[in-house]
Amino acid sequence: MKNKKLRHTHRTNILTFFARIPAFIYLLPIPILQNILFNPSGFWEHITSYVLSIIMFFAVGGAAAADYRTKRYRIFPERTYIRKGIFFRSRFNIPYDRLQSVIIQSSPFTALFSAVKVQLNTPATKAKKGDADFYLSKTNAKQLIGEIYDDIGFIRRHYRAGNAKIFFMAAIWSNPVSGLLIISPFINNTGKVVGEELQNQLIESFDLSKYLVYIGVPPTAAFIAYILIFCYAVSVCADFVRNANFTCTSYQNGLVIKRGIIKHTLFFTNRTKLNAITLNQSIFMMPFRLHSAYIYTVGSGKAKGDRSLLIAAEKKNSVKHLLSLLFEDLDLNFPFTIKPVRKALGAYLRLPVFLLTVEMALCLSLLKLNIFRSITAAFMFFSVPTLIVWCFFRANAFSKSALSLNDRYVYLRSYRRITLKSTIIPIGKIQLCVKRVNFFQSRTKTCNIKIYIYGEKRTFVEIKHLSESDADKFINCINN
Repeated sequence: MKNKKLRHTHRTNILTFFARIPAFIYLLPIPILQNILFNPSGFWEHITSYVLSIIMFFAVGGAAAADYRTKRYRIFPERTYIRKGIFFRSRFNIPYDRLQSVIIQSSPFTALFSAVKVQLNTPATKAKKGDADFYLSKTNAKQLIGEIYDDIGFIRRHYRAGNAKIFFMAAIWSNPVSGLLIISPFINNTGKVVGEELQNQLIESFDLSKYLVYIGVPPTAAFIAYILIFCYAVSVCADFVRNANFTCTSYQNGLVIKRGIIKHTLFFTNRTKLNAITLNQSIFMMPFRLHSAYIYTVGSGKAKGDRSLLIAAEKKNSVKHLLSLLFEDLDLNFPFTIKPVRKALGAYLRLPVFLLTVEMALCLSLLKLNIFRSITAAFMFFSVPTLIVWCFFRANAFSKSALSLNDRYVYLRSYRRITLKSTIIPIGKIQLCVKRVNFFQSRTKTCNIKIYIYGEKRTFVEIKHLSESDADKFINCINN
């Protein structure tokens, strides 16, 4: 017999209807209106394509309406019930104690419907999408959070990062390539939307590269510099808008992270669900001696909008102090520490030194033979300092790499690409510890240690070139 309580399910917010409609559907009526207004005589020539566009428009709208009418939910004291599907009905019963995190998003568009987007993440969640993703009214969303985190208790600590610091952090960690990826669809389709003539006028009016040419910069270099600067600015602005008004509130048993200007995001998780805390210092943050802290838990990865940020750019001592305030039971005293062997410095520097040597030999040969002298000189001017900086970074990474242990946590300091990473992992959250020995390490009796932590993907942290005997001691300690 069906549970009578389940008969009193509620529909999700009407915004669910609009969320199910792809954005391109709204563009289908535009060419029809253009022909009616500006070319009424040629309307009947394209009647077939117009009919198909109208059919597609109403078909997608009808499917969205059917999905909205069939989607139901009900909030219980210990679980959430969700039903959805048009032809294939799916029913979800999600116990609250299985939730890793809850994400609530609001934007100016959702505010028109007095709604928010709710995403529930469990250990079975997908990398880019939660187990449940639906829209609720603000009142029902508050009710849901109250049922899930009813034992959060009173506020213990509150951390707020100023917007000036968030902007500075975005300026030193932003990747110009990400800005280029953001604007590439608009660049590609500009000619189709506004026409080639208007496109050329826009490019001429906004092209700052010609001013670089006036001061003596070659045209090709000026154009490339203009693209990089513009994309860098786009990336910085996107990161700032995403992370502005950042606050982190620690409750008795939980953590709430708030961020965003246009799209406001609230990230809820229980402190027992945290799988690791990482302190990152990119090569651009080193001159300022700044670090940022991040958390690892399901629903907090970059695939979900980079909601893993915990502490913005701060000095290392300040980061550790804030961590001790947000997590009062965090023990950062580590009596057991091992470091890579001294002779491993050569292994850390092998790749950048090899590339630097090959490049210098090749470029000097071309210069001596008087082949592509200008291009070779320009290439050396940019690449040689970069490789030298990379060598210094690897040497610094070697000096700071270490693996520490106490009764509750593992503290691993290593590097990845051009970022120094310090990761604090609860021993109970370690999923797998792998000791790896390659052909060259077998001769020097060294090894690498990989520690896998729980997340949406196979996430691991690694330290290289440890003594095998020290690595065996570490593995025995965490097993005991």
